[in-house]
Amino acid sequence: MSTRKRNEWLDAEESDDDERGYSSEEESRAHTLPSAKRQKTDHSSGASDSEDDAEPDDSTSDPISSKNAELARLEELAAGLPQDLKLAADKLGGKPIDLKAPKKDKSGVIYISRVPPFMKPTVLRSLLTPYGAVGRIFLTPEDTTSRQQRLRGGGTRRKLFLDGWVEFTHKKDAKFVAENLNAQTMGGKKRGRWHDEVWNIKYLTGVKWAHLVEQIQNENAERAARLRFEIQQSKKENKRFLENVERGKMESGIKATRQKRGEDTDGLEE
Repeated sequence: MSTRKRNEWLDAEESDDDERGYSSEEESRAHTLPSAKRQKTDHSSGASDSEDDAEPDDSTSDPISSKNAELARLEELAAGLPQDLKLAADKLGGKPIDLKAPKKDKSGVIYISRVPPFMKPTVLRSLLTPYGAVGRIFLTPEDTTSRQQRLRGGGTRRKLFLDGWVEFTHKKDAKFVAENLNAQTMGGKKRGRWHDEVWNIKYLTGVKWAHLVEQIQNENAERAARLRFEIQQSKKENKRFLENVERGKMESGIKATRQKRGEDTDGLEE
């Protein structure tokens, strides 16, 4: 019995030691494993955090998404603009512009050597419009000096035009007007102001409105140069006249002093 007890106790101690040893190994593994698990979980959580942080960077760095956002913002701004400020759809679409050759100028110009007294450009347009589409009209007004003289003589203050040029959209209409209306009465109402006036029209072959504008500009430049030359000549003449006046005064003064000295010498000799 004693031996059995002893053996049981020994067996129990050995089993306790084995259990303690096993438990110590388990505890050592447990101490090591949770730390590794923590490191894994921490690493995974850090990776997830880094992924969360990196996601907005990827979205912002994507050029397609940024371009779409920019287009959406521009569309919102365009929708808020007034209707008259919105661009055409073709321009927004970026369609290529059709580059065509410029259209040929088919206009014609007629010259009216005499404009009836006090006829305005609107009246002239109304008289010529039935014969074709009328473009631009230019009538030469009377000179300022002649206008002032007319006003001083008791004339009316209405504008008086001397001659003029009329542009037709189609040269065939201009040719037709020059061939059929020249040296003809204007007609209209029987008691109208210009019923008995006669047309004086000539078609200008190969002349366009741009040529007339260039010619008018050249004439204005020549007139300005002539005026400048005349002003310079008048200034020179005025300066020469003043110099002559001063010279005359000086010479008359010298003569007066000489005469006075001569009289004094004659008085002394006597």
